[in-house]
Amino acid sequence: MAEEVVETPSAKLRRAFQTLGLEQDGCTPEAIRKAYITLAKKYHPDSTTLEADTDKFVSVKLVKKLVKKSSQYPSCYRSGMRTDCA
Repeated sequence: MAEEVVETPSAKLRRAFQTLGLEQDGCTPEAIRKAYITLAKKYHPDSTTLEADTDKFVSVKLVKKLVKKSSQYPSCYRSGMRTDCA
């Protein structure tokens, strides 16, 4: 019987950034947003008929949520208020 591998939160976040095609270190919220929009348009169910692409769209949406919840994403961007960001 194979052991189930439990992924650490930092490994999940690293994989999330890789899904978006970004480097975790030094990534700006604008870069995250741009990468998400690009992938969401590419894999949106209205723009493709492939089931695999629809699955990728769902994955990209989940990744965006994970990245937004991370401590690396400034709280001012999570709330939508960007005025207090450096």
